[in-house]
Amino acid sequence: MSEKRLYFYPVWLRIWHAINALGILILIFTGFFMHYGIHGDILDFSILVTLHNVTGIVLAANYLFFLFGNLFFNNYRFYRLKTKGLFDRLTRQALYYAFGMFKNQQPPFPLSEKRKFNPMQKFSYFVVMYLLVPLVIASGIGLLFPELIVEKVYNLSGVFLTAIFHAGLGFLIFVFLLVHLYAASIGKSPLKNFRSIVTGWHEPNH
Repeated sequence: MSEKRLYFYPVWLRIWHAINALGILILIFTGFFMHYGIHGDILDFSILVTLHNVTGIVLAANYLFFLFGNLFFNNYRFYRLKTKGLFDRLTRQALYYAFGMFKNQQPPFPLSEKRKFNPMQKFSYFVVMYLLVPLVIASGIGLLFPELIVEKVYNLSGVFLTAIFHAGLGFLIFVFLLVHLYAASIGKSPLKNFRSIVTGWHEPNH
């Protein structure tokens, strides 16, 4: 069955995605330099901290925009996870990525009006958007307002533990970003999926 042209990315979602992509890049850049103490005359540490904090606040508000948009425009239906048979679906998709697509086999879960993501995409997006992102926002708020954090945990500074947790979550999101960019390049043309997030239309491979 051949794919057809599908309108997957309405204007509100493209706006959210653009803000999110730019913001995450800024957070990764500033977070890396802050974590390793890399700064100088141009990259003053206080400027890095301010830029990181302001960007984090903007992305937290943008995340609320994403949640309300999902609810209002019924986009949340694409993120619903069915636990029954999930492992089997993930395995089939993983085997396709590992072997099938290099043999020009048809994808086991072709996209349609009801299926925007394959099982691996849906699972990873669900984990990132509904678990990691809320945790990184919550830990970021804690670092902005350290009086909210428990002072000591087993004789260790609560702020220190929160900072480590926040940085660890940031690293996981960075890894997801790399995989996300690679996965987006898979297809008939490496740029097809990138064009889709600009135009809103998913173009068929055939």
